[in-house]
Amino acid sequence: MEEEWLRFQKELKVETEQSTNVEQSEREESTANRQIEEVDEQIHNWQKVLNLELQKEKIKVSIGKTKPDLESNDIESDNDSVDDVEIESVFDWRTKHAV
Repeated sequence: MEEEWLRFQKELKVETEQSTNVEQSEREESTANRQIEEVDEQIHNWQKVLNLELQKEKIKVSIGKTKPDLESNDIESDNDSVDDVEIESVFDWRTKHAV
């Protein structure tokens, strides 16, 4: 009877260890999958930022091309800085725009 009890405890210990190992590997796999998803989301968000920066540059170029060619003077350079501020405000995600 005592031998059976010891065998039972030994088998129970082995099963418990196997169960713990399975749970640990599942947790590690879950964590890895979650981290991969987070990295994918970050890549996607950075791609959005890059696309917006490219759009911003295209708009700056198109605004620069549509301006009439004037002689360089202080007034024109002031207008350029105002245009840059206006462009920055359009693309600034922190500002609230009325829709």
